[in-house]
Amino acid sequence: MRDLEKEFLGYITEHGKNYKDIKEYEHRFENFAKAHMEIIELNSENGTAFYAHNFSSDMTDEEFANYLGDQEYDNYGVVTVVDAVPKATHVDWTQVDGIVNPVKNQGHCGSCWAFAAAAVMESAHAIKHGQLLSLSEQEIVDCVDTCHGCNGGSSHRAFDYFKDHNVVTESEYPYKAETGTCRLHEVGSSGIHVESDVWTTPYSRSALKASIEKQPTSVSVQADKSPFRYYKGGIITGTACGVDTDHAITAVGYGTDNGVEYYKVRNSWGSSWGEHGYVRIGVEEGVGVCAIQKHPSSAWTS
Repeated sequence: MRDLEKEFLGYITEHGKNYKDIKEYEHRFENFAKAHMEIIELNSENGTAFYAHNFSSDMTDEEFANYLGDQEYDNYGVVTVVDAVPKATHVDWTQVDGIVNPVKNQGHCGSCWAFAAAAVMESAHAIKHGQLLSLSEQEIVDCVDTCHGCNGGSSHRAFDYFKDHNVVTESEYPYKAETGTCRLHEVGSSGIHVESDVWTTPYSRSALKASIEKQPTSVSVQADKSPFRYYKGGIITGTACGVDTDHAITAVGYGTDNGVEYYKVRNSWGSSWGEHGYVRIGVEEGVGVCAIQKHPSSAWTS
């Protein structure tokens, strides 16, 4: 226990944690110890991923839920296969200059859906116009009235909203990590809007790959379980993630590593999580690992 507490003290320093009193310190240490045992168990399974402590290790499950927020709605609108068979065997939009922004951090706000939507629109605009903007997640959180701000939402509903409204840049409408009153009227009518959006055919590895081949695509996963929460590197495989989606992220590529197929996905928990803010998720038919193929969607901007 003494060695574990020494590790916890290092964790506090590394992550800039600050506890108000000894009672909170002891509570956080209990959470850390629980996470520690889960991480040891995950790493003992000899899988294709490995796990480590991160920003959430001292949190309760209820506190960690604030970093999720994808709400699963029934598919609506156009469902398209987006060319059923992908042409490329390897795609990585992060390796193409000016297409994908650096990883962002949503903080303790269930705004993952807004970050995934912004990332898709940013990349769609960059591919079409050669200009990579950093769009305002806060505008999406505040203004998309069919969603619930920091209490969750849907990337696809954000796309639908921005068919009739402009999304402005982050510098014009900075991120606050809290739900506020829509201020779009204060920042003018600059920005971009969505020309069309689609649900990609679900439960299909070919359809999702074909969509990613065209542009980064919004996907939803189950992230509340240990294999995703404490992910550090490698490829997540198997069924331990679950199939009930609660977190929206952005698929930016796919490929194969030592014979294991994977999707490369951009998260919104900062660059210290996972592989510099990214996660690789195994490719399987059906709902997919962590339910990644359950309801992907994408949008094209004007």
